[in-house]
Amino acid sequence: SSTLNGVFTYEQDVTPELTWCKLDRPTTQSTDTATPTSPIFGQVYAEGITDALGQGAGITAEIGFGPQGSDPAVASGWTWVAATYADDVDADNDEYVASLSVGVAGDYDYAYRFRLDSGDWLYCDQDDSDNGYQPAQAGTLTVTGPTSLTITGVDKPRGTVLGGDTVTITGTGFTATTAVLFGTTSSPTVTFV
Repeated sequence: SSTLNGVFTYEQDVTPELTWCKLDRPTTQSTDTATPTSPIFGQVYAEGITDALGQGAGITAEIGFGPQGSDPAVASGWTWVAATYADDVDADNDEYVASLSVGVAGDYDYAYRFRLDSGDWLYCDQDDSDNGYQPAQAGTLTVTGPTSLTITGVDKPRGTVLGGDTVTITGTGFTATTAVLFGTTSSPTVTFV
């Protein structure tokens, strides 16, 4: 605004815009194709919008994943999902949260993007959007595929009625969470070698 002594006052409307965002936490994730990531948080700031109590009006937030080393603003191959408002942070920022589900094993980058109303997207990485999006500052996501379990041998086809027998099962694909059942009864002890 500007005033000429006692003659007139000029007021200019400022169109609100997103000026800052950040991929907050966590910045590294590991999961498998059957399990969503843990929640991923991002923050955004727009003067006069996010600095008020509660969710800023008109903000759309998305978390996405795509090819490592790529810029999501121009690269193809990125998949985006909606994030939901979580909280006010540091009195000025709005925080959003979402998880990713990835159906194909591999290594990916992940990032947040925000927009106000139908405006342009603002992309953000770990060190915020002040220096633009930098692929080296993206979140890192490692997704493993399901393990295929193959049994190649069982040394005792039958045990005693009282149980307590040691049975050796050989094969591939066993993990620390592989369960061993005899009929519908879980083995009380499982040792992997």
